[in-house]
Amino acid sequence: LDEFHYMGQKGRGSTWEECVIFNPSHTQIVGLSATLPNANRLASWMESVTGRKSILIEANGKRPVPLSYYFATKKQLSPLFRDEEAGPGAPRGLLGLRGDGVALA
Repeated sequence: LDEFHYMGQKGRGSTWEECVIFNPSHTQIVGLSATLPNANRLASWMESVTGRKSILIEANGKRPVPLSYYFATKKQLSPLFRDEEAGPGAPRGLLGLRGDGVALA
């Protein structure tokens, strides 16, 4: 389940909650989020409603898959920003300037 941080948000979170609650016991849930502030609390809740152990895996430091921002036309893909390494969460930050966020490297 990608964007797992939507859990608990009005209008979106109930879908993720139902996926966890009604997930058959023979399957495994993988929740993905780069911005989940309460992972331990969520893992405890998942264990309580499913009866299965939750394991948290954190990728600290550099993103395992770098973010890049492009837009598509009928003819090509083009960078969304002048600096291809810029953008929210990207290596050079939102505007291509370091100092507008936390360095990922």
